[in-house]
Amino acid sequence: MDFQQQRIAEDNISRVVFGYATGIDSGNLDDTARLFSHGAWFVNPDQPFRGFDEVSEFLWSNVILYNGVPRTRHCISNLVINLDSSGVKANAHSNVMVYQTVPDQLPGIIFQGGYKDSFLLVDGQWYFDERHIVTDGIGDMSYHLKSASQAGGSRI
Repeated sequence: MDFQQQRIAEDNISRVVFGYATGIDSGNLDDTARLFSHGAWFVNPDQPFRGFDEVSEFLWSNVILYNGVPRTRHCISNLVINLDSSGVKANAHSNVMVYQTVPDQLPGIIFQGGYKDSFLLVDGQWYFDERHIVTDGIGDMSYHLKSASQAGGSRI
């Protein structure tokens, strides 16, 4: 793989990483789910959601929407992508901070952590192979996920 091919692959993988956040933040949950059409999302180590259907079902049944959007902002930083020599697989890691502003509540950080990802190139398109969420701290997720308790987890 030459330098230009590597840069194009890294750009396309970056679009997958950021597309995940954009899909959720904009309320286009199926856009996020499509990125897992050939992979699994490990919300926790023991409960992967595999493929479009499982990821879409999880998102639509758990994310709380306010006039069609969850009112979140996923801020992803420190993205490092490593392509393998074949040019059809890659892994990456990044940091994430999720903010949320909902009616009658102060804006706040609801999640802090990172992503450990692997990717596959399928028919010229990059997809998540696996996404593992690494949690550093959890704020009040009760306004974001139906399955979250108001007590949250480790407060940020």
